[in-house]
This record gives sequence, structure tokens and C-alpha cells, in this order.
Amino acid sequence: MNPRCLRLIAITILISRVVTDRLTAEKNQERIANSTPDEGEKPEGSKVKFGDNSYIVRVQTKKHEGNAATGFFISSRHILTSSQSVLSEDKQWLAGKNDKIEKCVSTTLVVPQQYTNQIQVILDNRAKELIGIKSATLLCLKDQYFGRHFSPMLVELEKDREDVQFPCVADSTTEVKVGDEVHAYRWQSGGKSSIYFKRKIEHIGKVFLETKKIQKEAFVRGGPLVMHKTPKRTVAIGIDATSE
Repeated sequence: MNPRCLRLIAITILISRVVTDRLTAEKNQERIANSTPDEGEKPEGSKVKFGDNSYIVRVQTKKHEGNAATGFFISSRHILTSSQSVLSEDKQWLAGKNDKIEKCVSTTLVVPQQYTNQIQVILDNRAKELIGIKSATLLCLKDQYFGRHFSPMLVELEKDREDVQFPCVADSTTEVKVGDEVHAYRWQSGGKSSIYFKRKIEHIGKVFLETKKIQKEAFVRGGPLVMHKTPKRTVAIGIDATSE
């Protein structure tokens, strides 16, 4: 890919290997039933307001607001975001002065509890914090991807949030083709508002999806890439992984 052509790249969601407390069958049916309905068309680049019941959030390490990432609920208890919110580009923990990951050789890594305790999840620009984060796990953590894309991160809350809707998550039955229309949401730097993008899939790989138009916002990874008007209504197929 031409590095001068900055594109929205979404990492395919891979959470099946992560060890978290599973939702009960009843809760999972609730999750599917309460998945967010299709959203109306919006003008390209328009600002989107999100309230307390939205699935779009910001995730950051305390005292490191400049590294905040967009995130989104995928269940009443789980949020998917970017490890940009907890790590620097050289894989140093933002909350640990001299502590870093020397080499990324695993597909998953549990965030140490002392750094998990520093994670904040913010619902909107009023900086309302969600308390009670139980764990965080880095996904697809490999050196060949990290320097440019960071990695997805799954955050588990201690308690379910009953007041949010969220997209269904892509599975083996989800059909994604080159040319399909997809939609992306990301908080702007500073977290005052969220921007909407409409894109078309240009390339489908084993790890990455690639879309056509260039991106001009810096350091804003973690937002959802979703498809509307599917049999499951809104479906999340990946997360925003590139911003330069």
C-alpha cells in the first residue's frame, strides 16, 4: 500500500480466543435483540452527537488524554478499542515510565492490572467516566503490524451497562465483498465531537480490510467500521487501525 495514500484500515474482529467472563445465553440473546438499528444516512464528514445510550465511546489512560482512542460497545459488558489508548508507538505503557513490551510475539496479551486500573472510558464530551473496568486484553499483537496500526484492545467492564445499544459483531455468516459500502465513526482529536465517514471496501485480506478514500485526521484509531441494512441490522466488521 502506498504510504502516502492514507486510508481507513480496519482490523478484522478476532475476540473468540480472548478469555473473559462469557455472557449467559439469556444475556447474549438480549445482546442480539438490543443491537442498534440501522442508522440514517448522514452527509460525508458530518459531526455526530452521541449521548449516554450510544455505543461510541472514548478510551484513554489517565493523564494521557492525547492518546485517547475511539471505542465502541459490542455487548453490554465489552468495549472494543485501540491499544493506542494504553501504549506508545514503541510499545511502552503510558502509565508505566520505564515498562514496555519488548517483543510482540503473541496474538493476545492481558493488560497488567496496574495499567488496567488507569483506563478511563468516556461516554461523551462531558467526560463522564464508566467505573468498574475488570480487565483489558490486547488482540492481534504482532510486531509486523504494531508500529503502524497498533492493535485492537478488548475492555471488559465489571458490570453490564443496560442503557446502551450496540452493533452485532461479524461472524462466519457475515458476507463482506469488495465494493461493499461501509460506515466509520471516530472521535476528533480532543474528543469534542465525532465524525462520520462513508467508504467502500477496496481490498480484503486475512488481517486487514482496506477502504478507498484517504484519511486526514491524526491519531484517532479505534472507531468501528460497520455495515448497515444487513439481516442482522448494523454489524461491526472491524476497527479503524490507521491514522497518520
